[in-house]
Amino acid sequence: MLVPSLRTRRVKQPSSYGVEGTLSVDERGPEVAARLAMTEGSGRQTRRAFEALLTARRKLISTHTQAVKMSALKYWLRSGSFRFMRDRHRRGGVQSIVWNGKPLFYRPGTSDLTLIYRVLLKPENKKEYQFPALEPKTILDIGANIGVTAVLMAQRFPQGKVYAFEPVPENFEMLVRNTQGYPQIRCFDFALGAENAELSIRASDDDQNFGGFSFFSPGTHTAKTCRVVMKEVNSALAGIGVSHIDLIKIDTEGSEFPILKALSPQLLSGVQWITGELHGNQDFELLAYLSNSFAVGIQKKVHDRLSVFEAANKSGPS
Repeated sequence: MLVPSLRTRRVKQPSSYGVEGTLSVDERGPEVAARLAMTEGSGRQTRRAFEALLTARRKLISTHTQAVKMSALKYWLRSGSFRFMRDRHRRGGVQSIVWNGKPLFYRPGTSDLTLIYRVLLKPENKKEYQFPALEPKTILDIGANIGVTAVLMAQRFPQGKVYAFEPVPENFEMLVRNTQGYPQIRCFDFALGAENAELSIRASDDDQNFGGFSFFSPGTHTAKTCRVVMKEVNSALAGIGVSHIDLIKIDTEGSEFPILKALSPQLLSGVQWITGELHGNQDFELLAYLSNSFAVGIQKKVHDRLSVFEAANKSGPS
């Protein structure tokens, strides 16, 4: 019988077991209580199967809860900060943790924390970006966001200069704060591209993703935009004294191919290592273009629109 104390709706339940019944669902919230009132036959087989489904659902919820708790614990242990773990679910203001003996600033309740965790705090072989044994002198961080990867590369390659480019004003402000303790990092508040222009860039449709600004539609909020400056990549680099590049990290929310294709063949041929994200915009064109001179690999999850790519110059160090 249906439980009378539940606010329910009765739904015709087609059965895979040859018996039809009526499903009663509590509509008050995610914790759904259900009972099957059999209209014909004994219904024992169907009832057992239905109870098995409910049990499987409870186990799934329990597993998810345990995974969330384990993730929170990793944030705490690897950052050494209980507040950092707690700030994943709090919004407002700016906080900091200590990394490499220096303060690293982030905005609570935003993608800043996920970025810090994936790039800096995960075990070495699981970090977002992997770098081979190199001694790069000139490093580009194109799409530097708040500077998390820039400080990693400055720490990993202390002999190199890191040129970090971030056009979004709020992110550029955080980039400058996070790189103050690294004299080998220079920050620039414009985007690199195939032309000189002033353009509108769209914010992510996920209001927690402060690094998801893009010139392209997928994953963006068309009503939330800001104006940014783009400079033609070759003239911009010449203007800041870059005539050779050893390493590039690029994460520009879909602009990776236009930027790298616009880079002069002379500059591109001297690059030893390129790593970055693919966002579903001209990904295959980018990989095909790079494969002419680079051995290219990707790390891709089936259900994730994003993936990380790596490209090693086939001719080796220049």
